[in-house]
Amino acid sequence: MIPIGYMAKRVSLRPAWIKADRVKDIYSVSGCVSKDFADYINYWKHNGYWFFDSPAIILEVARDNAFDLERTALFYYEAHELESRKASIAGHHSNPRLRSRPESFHPVRGRWKATMS
Repeated sequence: MIPIGYMAKRVSLRPAWIKADRVKDIYSVSGCVSKDFADYINYWKHNGYWFFDSPAIILEVARDNAFDLERTALFYYEAHELESRKASIAGHHSNPRLRSRPESFHPVRGRWKATMS
């Protein structure tokens, strides 16, 4: 697995059209149900996988553009090397500094405590 980045998302409850009573929350990569923290594309701070190389960059984009990170969860994504090659062929490249999962990153259930100082 290779690291491809971070995203702050608003985790949504299961919509009624998903007929799976045991599912409570939707933790999706896409923004179809659980939305990204903002429409961030035009700020060009994302990497070639359309994620961010660090949580600090998400905080910077949010702070500089008055995006609210309240009730967002921080996600860290990895992809299989074969998927990465497909993306590279299509012209997408990640930051070479983003080499592995940071030791200090520990995904937890609940919400991301984003500090906007």
